Amino acid sequence: MTGDRPTLAGDPHIRPDLLRRLLGLRSLLERDGAVRGRADGRPRLRYRDGEQHRSIALRDDVEAGAVRGLIGSWRRELTARREEEVRPRREARKHAANLRHLKRLVVDAAGGGDRRRRRVAREFDAAAADPVHLEAYVTTAAYALPDPGPKSPGRGELA
Repeated sequence: MTGDRPTLAGDPHIRPDLLRRLLGLRSLLERDGAVRGRADGRPRLRYRDGEQHRSIALRDDVEAGAVRGLIGSWRRELTARREEEVRPRREARKHAANLRHLKRLVVDAAGGGDRRRRRVAREFDAAAADPVHLEAYVTTAAYALPDPGPKSPGRGELA
């Protein structure tokens, strides 16, 4: 095999006509292909094509082992491709869960009534947009400061 493109110069234990057929069925075989023994002693490659089960007769146990190894390598490649697709979504979900947990801790630490909790939650959401602001918001414990309350009139100002 060269890169992602299979070549016909594969395993010497697999007949070239069988190898071409296997390559044509690769998308089915990497999901549902299995080499099984039969009562008559000849191994067969079984796979599912839609609703139908199909099978291909294999010459002997050596060819069955080579086909089993080829399908196994295809499955490992498929698993690796799927993992590469899933990893960014999994990391994003984990990051979001960590933020939700931290937000809950911050809001609980702020204490107070509903208005204060909503205000702290809004401030946390605004700070969470930038990791640097979030770190500063959490480490300085700005959420734990008392509410400023209404501004009292200064000297000489009307109330």
